[in-house]
Amino acid sequence: MAPHPPTSVHWWHSLRVRLAVLFVILLGLVLSSLGIIQYLSLRSNLITVSTHYLTGVVNSEVHTPILVLGPSGTTIHVSPAALLCESKTGRTHTVINRFAQAIASAGGPSVLVGIFSQKGQQVGSAPAGKSPPVDPALVTRAAQGGIPVNTVVASAGQLVVADPLASPRTGRLCAVVEMSRSMTQINELLLRQVRDLVAEGVVALVVGALLTLGLTEIALRPLQRLENTARLVAGGNLKARSPVPLRHDEVASLAATFNQMADQVEGMFGAQEERTAAIRQFTADLSHELRTPLTSIRGYLDVLQRGAVSDTATMTRAVDHMHRHVERMSTILANLLQLARIDAKSKDQDVADLNQAVTTAMSLVPASLARLAVLELTPAPLLVRASMSELESVVQNLFDNACKYAPGSRQHWKTTADRDTAILEVADDGPGINSAEQAHIFERFYRGTQPQTAPEGTGLGLAIVAAVARASGGDAQVFSPGPGGKGAVFQISFGLAPAKAADIPAHDQASQ
Repeated sequence: MAPHPPTSVHWWHSLRVRLAVLFVILLGLVLSSLGIIQYLSLRSNLITVSTHYLTGVVNSEVHTPILVLGPSGTTIHVSPAALLCESKTGRTHTVINRFAQAIASAGGPSVLVGIFSQKGQQVGSAPAGKSPPVDPALVTRAAQGGIPVNTVVASAGQLVVADPLASPRTGRLCAVVEMSRSMTQINELLLRQVRDLVAEGVVALVVGALLTLGLTEIALRPLQRLENTARLVAGGNLKARSPVPLRHDEVASLAATFNQMADQVEGMFGAQEERTAAIRQFTADLSHELRTPLTSIRGYLDVLQRGAVSDTATMTRAVDHMHRHVERMSTILANLLQLARIDAKSKDQDVADLNQAVTTAMSLVPASLARLAVLELTPAPLLVRASMSELESVVQNLFDNACKYAPGSRQHWKTTADRDTAILEVADDGPGINSAEQAHIFERFYRGTQPQTAPEGTGLGLAIVAAVARASGGDAQVFSPGPGGKGAVFQISFGLAPAKAADIPAHDQASQ
């Protein structure tokens, strides 16, 4: 037995909570990605600003004249760039250190300066006794590229910048100034930024989670109503329907689809109840039909047991009556077996010509009765989804019904084709059929008001007609009065089959 669905949902299994958790996770990933990008961007900007600041200091100081002792013992003002690039005397070492000190003083208390020749030899530094972390590769890159370059020495916590210097007269590269600055201020600023981002992210996640829970509560209300409706339907209230939201989204589509499913389930249960009622009625009718002849047979057997065997006339009459009742039961059972076979067959199982079935069945009718029928058949064959025996049974039952209820009246038999349907129409000019009988005429075991002189039928003939028509994809209808305001018209439609000889069973081809 299938397990019953849960009547309540724990909060940690709730779709609202799962959606909120998923949203918080996605929001956390987005905020983390944005925070990392912002952190890296801020760090890069701070390093770039510090680099520009240090190179700006160098550019400012390199063109500031320095007072030095000239060749004749007088003091002169010399550009540091000219001194570095054009002097060939060793006395510039002190001046270069003064230039390095000027850069260090202008750069700030944590700035260390080292000056290198174009060959990579250190020729000066500041403050005295200190020099920045020497990075020969950085100096070489600056010398070869001719532009400032920078790097961060994590082990020393320093930002190192190498700025190449060129001769103001010839433009030739002659020295490289390497400066370093502590990363403490930058790291502290980045740390504050990270703290702010984390605090803001936590607030954003909490607010996002609360908003998500509230919004999903509103968004999922139609699903909650749908769940309540489903419980009502599961509890037996097949009339319950879920209101469809006035919007075109998945929830509205789900509600509409659920209502359609509920309509189909209600229809299926209704059809099942109708079938159950029909089976009960069929069983009752069959019991009644078989009880009457069995009761009669039992009565005649009682008569024979009481000594009527010695009376030849009585015995003959009893045997004749029992024989008729047995024949009647055999006919009923044969008709029921035919109906069962028709109900169980596939629509595409057989193919036969409707026109041939009419002419073949009419050829078996006594000439005195056949003259009442006027045939108007299509010149081309009408291949329908039914066997030849079934079609002949349809024609025979329609003919017998017309002869029984409209004795002596003319019968007009006509076949036509309309798109994918073949139509057999039988019209008579008899007394007609009242509206109350028209609604039940194709039901099993239904017998209408018939003339007293007509033989009693089984009530299954027209039911067989309708069953054959519907099994082929058609239908059976009756109209009364017919043309001219009298009589009745039976209109039987069949599903047309492809007009190919290969589709006709071998026994039907042979009959053609």
